[in-house]
Amino acid sequence: FSLVCGLFLLLILSGDIELNPGPITGNQRSKELLRTHFAKLVDAITLTLYSVANALYTNKLIPLETRNNIHGITGDDYRKASKLVMALERQLQTHSDPDQCLLDICHVLRN
Repeated sequence: FSLVCGLFLLLILSGDIELNPGPITGNQRSKELLRTHFAKLVDAITLTLYSVANALYTNKLIPLETRNNIHGITGDDYRKASKLVMALERQLQTHSDPDQCLLDICHVLRN
C-alpha cells in the first residue's frame, strides 16, 4: 500500500502534459488533483480501507461520523473507499488551506 501511495504522490507532483495542459492556480489546484486521481485513489484505498479510515480520523482529516460510516455501512470495500474519497473531497472544499489539507492526506496515505 505504501508503494501505491508513493506512486500516487509522484503522479500528482509530476503531472502529465497531455492531461495537464497548464497550471491550476489558487485553492482549486488541490481539489482538481484529487478529482482527476479519484479512481486511482479509490483503488489504492480499497486494499486497506479500514486502516486508512482509522488513520485519517486519528490525524483529524475526517470526522468520527465519516469513520463510523465506513465501518458500519454495508456493501463492498470499493464502494466504501469511493465514499471515503468523496468525504475527502468535501474536506478539501471546506478547509481553509486545501493545499495543506491535501498534503496532510497524502502523508497519512504514504504511511
